[in-house]
Amino acid sequence: MSKRVNHVAVLGTGTIGASWAAYFLAQGLSVAASDPAPGAEAFLQRFVDDAWPTLEQLGLTPGADRGRLRFEADPVAAVEGADFVQENGPERIDIKVALFGPDAAEVASDDNGGEGTDSLLSVRVPVDGTYTVWVSAAAGGGQYSLQLIEAR
Repeated sequence: MSKRVNHVAVLGTGTIGASWAAYFLAQGLSVAASDPAPGAEAFLQRFVDDAWPTLEQLGLTPGADRGRLRFEADPVAAVEGADFVQENGPERIDIKVALFGPDAAEVASDDNGGEGTDSLLSVRVPVDGTYTVWVSAAAGGGQYSLQLIEAR
């Protein structure tokens, strides 16, 4: 026996995730969404609002209501009680690396200088001291490796 889907969680609300959210709402489902990106909630709401007139022209399922959209900062809260989870994360993380000098000023940085979205930073440090390497992901996260090679 199959269970009817009434409530959907959408994780990742970029263009693809927001499209899924709008589609699910147009099908009469309630949607809880989550995305860690800055401005994600505003983007999602604007996307759904902009898509809604087109969805109305195509024909909404009875009970469809864009007011049934809820945004949660915590993805665990978004999936709670969901009958179905639509995950829309990047397949590969986009890493940025930066090097900060002893005075905390940025010495160098790179985003995509390596293969694909990998970063590659090659620098000869200008002065002796303790340097900080900062690594971040443009969206989401995941595992990465960091290799430091001392030039001789």
